[in-house]
Amino acid sequence: MARRAFPMPHSKVNRAQAVSLRLLETHSYPSLAYLNAIYPHKFPDGTCAACGQTATLAHMLWECGSLGPTYSKPKWDAFLHSPELQDQILAVQCARDRAVRLDLPVPTAAPSTFTDDLGVRWRPPGLPEAVPWLSELHWWPYKAVTPFRGPFLALVSTRPENVARRAAIRAGWGNPAQYPNGSFRLIFFLAAPAKTDKRNLKLKMLLNESDEHLDMAIESFELSSTRAMMLEWAPEYAHNARIVFWARDDAVVNAVDLLEWMRRLSAVPGDVFGRVKAVPDTDTGRRVVPNTSLSWKRLEQCAYFLKMAALVRMSSVYEDVPRPIRQNHAVGLAAPLLARRANLSLVAIGGFTPCPHGDNRTIS
Repeated sequence: MARRAFPMPHSKVNRAQAVSLRLLETHSYPSLAYLNAIYPHKFPDGTCAACGQTATLAHMLWECGSLGPTYSKPKWDAFLHSPELQDQILAVQCARDRAVRLDLPVPTAAPSTFTDDLGVRWRPPGLPEAVPWLSELHWWPYKAVTPFRGPFLALVSTRPENVARRAAIRAGWGNPAQYPNGSFRLIFFLAAPAKTDKRNLKLKMLLNESDEHLDMAIESFELSSTRAMMLEWAPEYAHNARIVFWARDDAVVNAVDLLEWMRRLSAVPGDVFGRVKAVPDTDTGRRVVPNTSLSWKRLEQCAYFLKMAALVRMSSVYEDVPRPIRQNHAVGLAAPLLARRANLSLVAIGGFTPCPHGDNRTIS
């Protein structure tokens, strides 16, 4: 992961549904409901106004061309450069790029005679150039590209300025020497520094740190989130891991306890394991009674464990869950809406990883 500041396919810029590859499996472009809502005059009833066939973006752009020649150049440019449409088209492009690299079946892009790799990567004139994340694999050091095959993985959310915290983790509980050989790996996830006069210097320092330790993933797009980065990275590069430990860079962790918990929980039924805040509830008689039902909102957002299968399920439904506008301030991995959408089960555990003061703060 060294010396790479890369856009994630799940980011607002590239939004590829990488795990499920639904865009490839269903030849899916923007949905009919989406097109009907934005362009009702072009998609009045789900059919093409020009030829009457089913209206998909592929049909309108390439097969029938009713959105092409009939548009004046200014309207065509405005259509292609609308932010909503860019997100959707870039998602298709990046999913195709990924499928080519992984040698997966790929729907060919128009014109239909383009069936080789060049044709799959073909893009209509005027579209913004996507920045394919996977193309940068060729530039990563071999040790970082090689998938991690151990059972235990730690993903740590951090900030660019928290150099001392990362150093303390590397010297402490994150040191692989404290675990059986090849069984544990630690990766820091962080967003690139904000655009300021000193941004280039700060980014250079981060990249140098990444070169030295080979344990950092740096997101260069401000609109993306560390949650999206982790949901994308882990299934791709650590798919053999049985259980994942997520933590903030200020969580209190003991290496011996961490290994014991990961070994134990990897065989326990459930999806997410963590400390759950005990919040009192009041019944109709106004008597304060303990609320024994677990709530995702009460999961302490400083450290918890996830089964890898649970992480993959969250990644596969990530695009289906609404996200806040400022998604670079995402907290943790198991967001309440995302966890519910993935149908995950929460298991409360005690006696591990007390959250430091201010456990609701965000890490970007």
